[in-house]
Amino acid sequence: MKIKKNLSGLDQLLRLGLGVVCIYLGFIDNRLIESEVLALLVGVFGIINIVFSLIGACPIYWLAGINTTANYHASSASLKTRNKLLTTFILVSVTIVSIFAVVSYQISKEFSIAEEVKLWEKFNRQKASAIAKNEAIDNSAANEVNQFILLDKDLNPIDTELEIIKPADFGQLVEKIKTRMDKERSGHDVIADQAIIWALTSVPGSTNNLLVIHKMVSNEFSTGDLAKKFFIAAFVLQWFSVWGALILSSTVSKRINKQNDLIVYQALHDQLTGLPNRKLLLDKIKIALSGKPRIKETLVLFVFDVNRFKDINNLLGQHSGDYLLAMLAKRLEGVIAESETLARLDGNEFAILSPETNSQSLTDRIDAIFQTVDAPFLINDMEIQCEISLGLAKYAEEIKAPMDLIRQAEIAMFCSKERSQDYVIFSPEMDNQSTHNLTVISELRHAISNNELCLYYQPKVNLKHGNTESLEALIRWKHPERGMQFPDTFIPQAEQTGLIKSLTLWTIREALRQAKCWKSQGISLPVAINFSQRLLSHEHLVGDIADLLHEYAIDPQYLELEITESAVMSEAGGALDMIAALSELGIPLSIDDFGTGYTSMSHIQELPIQTIKIDKSFVLNLSQNKHDQTIVNSIINFVHDMGHRVVAEGIEDIESWNKLEKMGCNVGQGYYMSRPMPAAEVVPWLRHSEWPLTGTAF
Repeated sequence: MKIKKNLSGLDQLLRLGLGVVCIYLGFIDNRLIESEVLALLVGVFGIINIVFSLIGACPIYWLAGINTTANYHASSASLKTRNKLLTTFILVSVTIVSIFAVVSYQISKEFSIAEEVKLWEKFNRQKASAIAKNEAIDNSAANEVNQFILLDKDLNPIDTELEIIKPADFGQLVEKIKTRMDKERSGHDVIADQAIIWALTSVPGSTNNLLVIHKMVSNEFSTGDLAKKFFIAAFVLQWFSVWGALILSSTVSKRINKQNDLIVYQALHDQLTGLPNRKLLLDKIKIALSGKPRIKETLVLFVFDVNRFKDINNLLGQHSGDYLLAMLAKRLEGVIAESETLARLDGNEFAILSPETNSQSLTDRIDAIFQTVDAPFLINDMEIQCEISLGLAKYAEEIKAPMDLIRQAEIAMFCSKERSQDYVIFSPEMDNQSTHNLTVISELRHAISNNELCLYYQPKVNLKHGNTESLEALIRWKHPERGMQFPDTFIPQAEQTGLIKSLTLWTIREALRQAKCWKSQGISLPVAINFSQRLLSHEHLVGDIADLLHEYAIDPQYLELEITESAVMSEAGGALDMIAALSELGIPLSIDDFGTGYTSMSHIQELPIQTIKIDKSFVLNLSQNKHDQTIVNSIINFVHDMGHRVVAEGIEDIESWNKLEKMGCNVGQGYYMSRPMPAAEVVPWLRHSEWPLTGTAF
């Protein structure tokens, strides 16, 4: 506002000054304007400018299409830029105009004197021609400012009385003329503090010369007029320069405002979908939380993401995944109410903030979201069916900041994934579980780097020959406070973060180290490792495993990776690429927990696997459950027909052993043979058990 007042005051002052100058030139001293009509127009223009300066309007702005009031609704940054531009423009223009006025004045003054010298030189030649015709010198027209003097060849006066110059001064002038006669015969000098113009001309037909002397008295008036002209020209030029600066600064200000608006929009919106982003959603929640209690109590936040979104990116490419997100956002925009806010939080995660929601409208909103998502999306001539996991969080007294509401909704969304439910409404118990999970993750990260983990090994026994073929490595956590922790207490939390990769690499490193140690004792025992589903999307993991094999200089056949059946199916295209890359390293692969998923027969044939491991849920009651016996027998026959070996997990009695051996199962694993044991107990067990190391694996 201060800048606005400064600019408006400067504009009015300029108009007022121009008006005064124009009135002076048009009505008071119009000698500088030859036409009376033009002088009248200049005077009227001056009156108009004074009037407009008083009412605060600017016709130049109207002509330029600029509103003087709206012009200042700019941001603080643009006003500062505009003020700097205007100040710089004015200073530069003032400097240029000043230099122009001074230089022009000097040049014009010199030009005016030179023209007057030429004029008197012409008059002198005319007089000389008249003398040559025997006409006498007529000084009757002479006055106090000029005189014609006839001189002999030595420049002495001939019968002429000096009237406008003293003899001594005349002698000084003659001496100057003598020194310059060879180069010039006219000029101007200052004699006795008097500026004079002189011209010397030879009289035709004689040796005499004619000298004219002119005092430069009239030059004072012409110089004053000239000064007025240049002053007025400089002022008008300066006036238009400042107005030009105002117009230019207005244009620049508008452009800056547009750029600022674009920057602000991009900072608060998602570029792919055009939806508000997390920052803008936080602002909306903050406004809602600061509102009336009635509005806060009905506030609900929905957070959801697309399940198995990586499959779409892996199968169809990232471009298709982005297209799906954009189409989903467009659909959701069509179903949300005007009072609601739809935002894209991150990746494939969206949120809807609903300010006024009761029990019925909450149910309707959930149904509308799922109906919108359930309709297939057509991408590359393929119908893609999307599924989402939805979490809801309602306003509660413990919510003090916008991030608290988002955090609760995201916790509920993760719970819906874990429970395989369509949606989950947040409850305080979930927050406690979330806190526990965060604690586990923090402590597990510390455990990996501080050697709190260890591996237990469970033998795999050949059912036909009765010898131990290999071992499965099972991770344990020696927690300093809670004691020995089993995988199900920390693996799920590790899988929810990138920590599962570090945990798996630690397991592989330790298993390879132990296998190499046993080999140095003459014991060749391959070790199997469980391979998490979350690892199938890690691009560089294959290279990391190859580096470990190279580090321990051990044959890849001594490392087996067990991948769950559900992992193979859920990651589809990405799993095939990862499995193929691992197989190329020479690492034996097996499908774990077979029978619990929905793997198609054709899909199994595409996988470079050597072994299929039957899930223990079919083996634990095998000796008593006829239904399980039928399923297991069918799986064994099916796997053998494909040329693969079969491992049965969960053998706990001799009856199950006998039945599996009779069915043709290749390998067995379970408590009947041995529970998992520390590495130090493996060699003694092999020496004294019923299932010694008498053969090699695979």
